[in-house]
Amino acid sequence: MKAMKAVKDTPPDTIASLSWSDRFLHSFHDINTNPYILGLAYILLNLGGRFMVLSVTPAQEAFLQNIIFRPLLLFAIMFIGTRNMVVAFWLTLIVLSALHYLFNEQSDWYLLREITH
Repeated sequence: MKAMKAVKDTPPDTIASLSWSDRFLHSFHDINTNPYILGLAYILLNLGGRFMVLSVTPAQEAFLQNIIFRPLLLFAIMFIGTRNMVVAFWLTLIVLSALHYLFNEQSDWYLLREITH
């Protein structure tokens, strides 16, 4: 990380004097920090992830359906999207609360009861 910070802060006129590995890191810095590319990758991850065919054993499938794994996966997705642990934590709580209470047909606080019935 220290090398990346040094490369990131290098003025363009001194890039030629950098080693090949530092020039390589410098050339990818703009791509790695571009919010549009990050957003596109995030959208592709969410849209395409469900269509990935994985050969998993029944034990692995049980692990992936574990009640603890799903919130952790949601937090990881939120963290990748926001790159902020505090914001990802609160967004995860909001989404989980909405799914478990506000949009759950068995919940007393179900919001769509009058619309769907």
